Amino acid sequence: MVAGRLESGVRIVHAAVLAAEGLRARDHNLRRGEEVRSLIAAGRAGVDVLAKPLFPYQREADLA
Repeated sequence: MVAGRLESGVRIVHAAVLAAEGLRARDHNLRRGEEVRSLIAAGRAGVDVLAKPLFPYQREADLA
């Protein structure tokens, strides 16, 4: 969707384009959240990243 006038004469304002993009992003985030919650509930994903060992580059990083 782009702002401007359609062949039918309907005018699409810039705010409508931004609102549509925002709604698409919200729907995507809601679907992704459901996917992640399902994976966690099924035991196929986790959020306890501190329980995993560090990679060598993380252990050997110069924190100075």
